[in-house]
Amino acid sequence: MSVAAVRERNPMLRHCFQIALISAALLPAAAGIGGCSSDVGPSEDGADALAVEPGPADVPGAATEVWKVTNKWTDRTAAGKTYEEDFVDWVTSLRRITATRYGETLEIVTPPGAPYTRSLPAPTLECADTALFLRVAYSSLNHLPFYVKSGDLYAGHFGIVHRDGSPHALGASFRTAYKDYEGQYADGQPWPSDGKLRAKHASYGSGDETFVEVTPGVKGGDGAWFDEFFLNKRVGHFLLTLVDLFGSTNLAQEGNLFHIKPEATRPGDALLHRHGKYAPIGHTLFVYQVRHPTQERAEIEVVSGSMPARQASWAPHYDSRNYFISDEGGGDKIVPECRADYSIDWNDQTRCTKELGTIAKPASGQCTAPYEKHPWDDTKCIKYAVVPAEQTNLRNLGGGIRRFRTPVLTGGRWNNIVPASATSVYIPDTDGETIGKRPKQFERILSLGTPEQRKAAALANIGSDRDYIRTAPSTCSKRTAREDAFQELYAAYSDLGEFDHAKIDKDNRKLEDYVFAELDYDSSKTCCWNSTKPEHFETIMQWAQAELTKASASGTCVAPPVFDASGAGDGYDRIRTFATSKNLPFPAAWTEDEPCRAKAVQQDTVTPRAKGIDYCAANAPAAPVPPAPTPVTP
Repeated sequence: MSVAAVRERNPMLRHCFQIALISAALLPAAAGIGGCSSDVGPSEDGADALAVEPGPADVPGAATEVWKVTNKWTDRTAAGKTYEEDFVDWVTSLRRITATRYGETLEIVTPPGAPYTRSLPAPTLECADTALFLRVAYSSLNHLPFYVKSGDLYAGHFGIVHRDGSPHALGASFRTAYKDYEGQYADGQPWPSDGKLRAKHASYGSGDETFVEVTPGVKGGDGAWFDEFFLNKRVGHFLLTLVDLFGSTNLAQEGNLFHIKPEATRPGDALLHRHGKYAPIGHTLFVYQVRHPTQERAEIEVVSGSMPARQASWAPHYDSRNYFISDEGGGDKIVPECRADYSIDWNDQTRCTKELGTIAKPASGQCTAPYEKHPWDDTKCIKYAVVPAEQTNLRNLGGGIRRFRTPVLTGGRWNNIVPASATSVYIPDTDGETIGKRPKQFERILSLGTPEQRKAAALANIGSDRDYIRTAPSTCSKRTAREDAFQELYAAYSDLGEFDHAKIDKDNRKLEDYVFAELDYDSSKTCCWNSTKPEHFETIMQWAQAELTKASASGTCVAPPVFDASGAGDGYDRIRTFATSKNLPFPAAWTEDEPCRAKAVQQDTVTPRAKGIDYCAANAPAAPVPPAPTPVTP
């Protein structure tokens, strides 16, 4: 089965988040998040491993091999550090630079000890792919073992194989099909190229365009980037398959990474977000820098890919903090969930509904059982199939701060272990209570300081989220992130003695915050539309301003229109008509840029939190000041 076929069989992706692209149907033996590790005895390195995940049989010289392993992670580099310590130093040393599209990214440089020197601005990748790419790049260039797994598929230095070491249908004969030019090239010589690799792209629905050209004047994708960076072209071909197959939910499997204590967080670790067991999606944030301004406090910076794919985007510590304190990072929080063919009822989150049909509302104006009031169309009644919502504890889904396991070869089989050196920081995946406490612990460790400092941090986060929305106006995750930052702002103001949210909004909200109001992801088709661009943001804002001006002619305050799916056609005709009349750019039609549960909705859902933000209270004209009384002359 092709990668494209696997992609077609999988449920929805979420904007900025990445799905596991290996379906349960394809891998019937896929292990659960918990209970897949077992305590073991001595590892091949002579230390007692804390836990092990058995991997595939070793097949020396197999046609599937991507790179040859000549070093172990416990070996010492020329600088006297273990390769694991050197990996941390390498990540920390990567330089921040201006990204091709927006913000800041990393310059990827071959690590010390690599057989050649090369540097390029980061490739265009989705969420988990940034973490996987950096670990693969370091491992391959130092000839270290690496693998990740999902069910009976193992992807690593040995290629893509089954547990018995036999080739998997989704892999390739990397060693025999593609070239490795390491040892045949010296700095300054013409760079060897693989035309097939250079022309390839990752199978992202939103595209993977990079600044690297396939031919003069023609920009390529990740295949072109990998061809420009790796002398071992097998690594590039392997990475293109790896990033298509593996996502955040795969990394959340205990056999790939292990849970660590918050205070142990270091560069090279990964923070995983999970949203529910029926949402085979998540988010991966790669830890880039860790500083300790005091013994009790830390500042953590992350980089992350996204959807639409982007260069690894750097976030400063005050922006990164919200990711670590979120309950989606393995927190002890119960969330209501519905299986894939049902949707949560946002007016009664104890139930899940599936539409069975609609009828015109009777002349009486009342809907009678088994029909009920339609959620957005006042002319209709709707009939649902109803089942109780399930209650899921997020701490049980594999999210939180984690570290890559160490592959070792034992008895002819590769195993992913938790090394004995991690004794003081390791949390077993069965210890849900300790795992669930970490977001609260991060809240203390990552304290931003005084109310004034917190206020400044919240405003910086809001500005950063606005910048992202301006480049991808259909994003929903950044609308939510912006509103999370406003909650932080309200809290900081409250500690300064200001409790009036309308006044705070008047001073700090912009028109675009109302136009791009927070939408519910699972019931809003806008969230699946990943191909909108900065020029469309400008059109939307001009449309909103025109609508606001027209509505305000009555002399009463009217809230700005929201950019969402609403009304005739695909839901965006009102904006499209305006754009056409003004000769402004706007897409000809909504496109399903990711598998979309909400694709059939005619009205997106604005979240209750967004509905509670009162534009008119914050923007009402000031009351006229009464004239001073005329002094009375005695």
